[in-house]
Amino acid sequence: MKNITFFSATLFLTCLNGQIFIEDFESTSASNGNFPNGWTSSNNEWTINDPTTGTPGSGGAASIVEPTGANPNSGNCTNVYAIVDSDGFGQGNSQNTDLTSPIIDLSAYSSVVLSFNHSFRVYGSPVADIEYSIDSGQTWSLFYSYPSVSSYGLQLHDISALAGNANVQIRFHYEGNYDWWWAIDDIKIEQAKGVDMQMTSLSIPSFDGAGSTDITGVVTNLGVDTVNSFDVIWNDGSGPQSATFNVPLGFNQSYSFTHTTPIQTTAIQSYNISVEVSAQNDADSTNNILTHILETGTFRPFKRVLFEDQTIGANGFGFWSPRGIVRMEEIMLSNSADSVEIISIHGNAGTGTADAMFYAMYQDSCFNNSFVTANAWPQSLIDRKAVKNVPNGVGASLAQFDEFKGDFGIADIDVYPTYDATARSLSVKTDLKFALNMSQLNLALVITEDSVHDDNDMGYSQQNAYNGGLNGPMASSSVNFTTAGNPVPPSLMYFRNVARKILPSFSGTRAALPANMQADSTYSYTFPSYTVPPSYDPSQLRAIVLLIDPSNGFVYNTNGADVNGPSNIGQWEEALDIDFDVYPNPSSARVFVRIDLSSSATLTLLDLKGQKVLEQRLEPSPFTNIHELHRSELAKGVYLLRLRTSEGLATRKIVLE
Repeated sequence: MKNITFFSATLFLTCLNGQIFIEDFESTSASNGNFPNGWTSSNNEWTINDPTTGTPGSGGAASIVEPTGANPNSGNCTNVYAIVDSDGFGQGNSQNTDLTSPIIDLSAYSSVVLSFNHSFRVYGSPVADIEYSIDSGQTWSLFYSYPSVSSYGLQLHDISALAGNANVQIRFHYEGNYDWWWAIDDIKIEQAKGVDMQMTSLSIPSFDGAGSTDITGVVTNLGVDTVNSFDVIWNDGSGPQSATFNVPLGFNQSYSFTHTTPIQTTAIQSYNISVEVSAQNDADSTNNILTHILETGTFRPFKRVLFEDQTIGANGFGFWSPRGIVRMEEIMLSNSADSVEIISIHGNAGTGTADAMFYAMYQDSCFNNSFVTANAWPQSLIDRKAVKNVPNGVGASLAQFDEFKGDFGIADIDVYPTYDATARSLSVKTDLKFALNMSQLNLALVITEDSVHDDNDMGYSQQNAYNGGLNGPMASSSVNFTTAGNPVPPSLMYFRNVARKILPSFSGTRAALPANMQADSTYSYTFPSYTVPPSYDPSQLRAIVLLIDPSNGFVYNTNGADVNGPSNIGQWEEALDIDFDVYPNPSSARVFVRIDLSSSATLTLLDLKGQKVLEQRLEPSPFTNIHELHRSELAKGVYLLRLRTSEGLATRKIVLE
């Protein structure tokens, strides 16, 4: 039992502005080692963190919970907070521990709410319970049990059932075995409000094309009484627009709204929009309004979503990365492939054979930048606006793509690579046509190599947690990870979209663009030439340009072009908006392509290693728009069928049975 020093026998039980009790742990320190103000730990497993490093007392990694709270994983636990760090205790060590409050007198209250910030990161199946006692800790009952799903940020619980009792205690109970952590901060007990509607967030785009833009957001009822109707009113200075929503909301329930009246805009304007929620008998008007600035452009650029996929091949921490391989492939084989750029950045954490594709500088930038930060494998930075875990579920990455596909791309990007085979020198020029007046933006260039492979080097193998099916099925089009072994031998692995070089750095260069860009103007830049190493295959390289805002780290838009593919050097491969069908698909016999052609076109069939297995010329015909694919003796499998015309390129997935 850890000795606890009681700082004061008198607790902060005032009711200023409805506040009954508060604890933020700021009156102690890691060097002191004691919990303040009557809080106790059942053993030394709940600790106080060290705010100078972010390190919990158990010795966990400093990067687990950032002391600034800037990382979303911090859950707004800042400076000094309580934490049980199961990961820091190490593999094979289990925890069963309580963090217990002092006695709190709620006898004078009829309805009360408990709130706190937390960072609850799950690895296995930890237990994280809120328990209570009304008899000074003699008996305890379960109030709420968190599911084994990571969650972060503000937590609200109606504990009015404890009101009227003079000897209330709350405790946070945790059980884990190498199960990451649970951090708690800013604990409050407050007198509950009956109705308290909050405008929680707005999801109006910051940039959009001229015309019509929806007013969207989330409202939450923080009161304990159910609200059955509320109004949302927006105003951009031209007069209020009101809509009524007849939606029942109980305590801490939220509703995502789209206002019935969108805002009508014109090009190159700035709109300062206030959005308010109003309900009868609302007890707190201070949280009813949020404001947002919308900038409009002259056109809507073609938007590609950037996935910077964090993965590991050979090394020990790569055992979950097969699911990242499979989920990224789902996007590449989907109808959304023309609207995505994927860059796989290989890490090297853990022990064992080093990942032969490890790119230290790029990985470190993804894990330790000032904005959104990766912290696991597999994981994805998406447009550098969010970091997303890669779940096992089919379609997970496609769902994440859907979250970002509608973002305004700021500028159209054309990419023109030129490769000198004799000198192995790659030069990349880019043109950007801006839809908005913008300033202080950066450009970066990423070179990727597709289908990286070496039969004889274990650095190109893949650690595999899915072998034997113990963690569920997991299969790409070329590797069934449930039967491929652990590690998967390098002879079976063709690594896609491997990051080989980022120029000049993760955040790009300001020298590429003028300080101020004007809407409808085009700006060109040629990156410093890059010498392709002898071990890289130029025919598998892709040049990808990123348009970056250094003030927030966002990648507003991206586009790429194959470096040395057939007949596409110096061409921007634009997705074609045409009627291009392949049927039957899957097919066990003949395959047909339906397309209306005004000029000749080329069909190219690629296997999933990126190798060309068939090429066929198509000519326009006044009699038919149906063409047969000459599949001859092609092996069964999944292929990419590319249609190239003078206007650009389109791709479809095809399955031959």
